[in-house]
Amino acid sequence: MSPAPPAGDDADGVLIGPTFADLYLDIYERYVRARHRLTATDEVIRREVDRRTQLLREQLHEECARNEKLAGLIEADRAAALQAALMVLPERQREAVVLRHLEGLANPEIAAVMGVGIEAVESLVARGKRGLAATLAGRRGELGYDGD
Repeated sequence: MSPAPPAGDDADGVLIGPTFADLYLDIYERYVRARHRLTATDEVIRREVDRRTQLLREQLHEECARNEKLAGLIEADRAAALQAALMVLPERQREAVVLRHLEGLANPEIAAVMGVGIEAVESLVARGKRGLAATLAGRRGELGYDGD
């Protein structure tokens, strides 16, 4: 709708001009045009936010995959290093450490399996752990334990 004509006087001195309905329709049309522009702007913003969110999700997924692969490699390196360090230990210490820390047996169970007293198990495990620590000490950074 076009804007209403400006108000003026007719021959009888009665004001002529836009009626309330004309003004209301003009305001409503302006509102609809403005709302449409806002809606279009909102849609552009929403699409951009969605696009950037999807991009961030993809980047996060890729980084997680890289981290999982790296974690797998680190675990494999750590397992190989532990196996090599265990092989350096005397047999009885290796057996006690494996039963305690890899098999999860309690000291009395280890004592029964090895045929020794509980105090002997405690000593074997402690000496075995010290031996492992000494063997692996120079490889902390290589095995990913720099921050520990």
